[in-house]
Amino acid sequence: MEERDLIEDVVKEIRKHYQIPCPILDIDEVVKKLGIQIEENWEYLSPKRINDSFVISPGLNNKNEQQRNLRIAKDIGHLFLHMRFAEIFVNPSLGWQADEKEFQATSKQEQQALDFAYSLLMPEREYREIVRRCTHDSVVLTKRVADYFHISFTDARSRGLDLGILEW
Repeated sequence: MEERDLIEDVVKEIRKHYQIPCPILDIDEVVKKLGIQIEENWEYLSPKRINDSFVISPGLNNKNEQQRNLRIAKDIGHLFLHMRFAEIFVNPSLGWQADEKEFQATSKQEQQALDFAYSLLMPEREYREIVRRCTHDSVVLTKRVADYFHISFTDARSRGLDLGILEW
């Protein structure tokens, strides 16, 4: 099984456990369900832990809702995949190591978080169905796919390429 498939499986379990709808109409509601705080700053700041809370700062300089949705979904990915969010959330006695308070991702971790974000915002099964519905005369209307998932055209296209549904 590929790493991307494992991430997809993790996201499926998270969606199921937290009853996250598809499409996600309000990413702030998802953040609230997860018990994560959003700290609004002008610029993006890496996810961090402050006392007993996980905090993400997507940055007010994101150009639009679609960019903000992706940034927040990526940070949720970092929390689950790289910052032991699930472990500590379920069992706070595990504690937190001092060097984990500020998170700086490697390029591999950034790609994993992006895969997580795509799976969270555009689950594979639903993505395939929406692409099917938005295909006319063998042409995929990717803008409609993007609009359905509240994500940018570029990210909707990238998800399709990653899944092998779309071609360059």
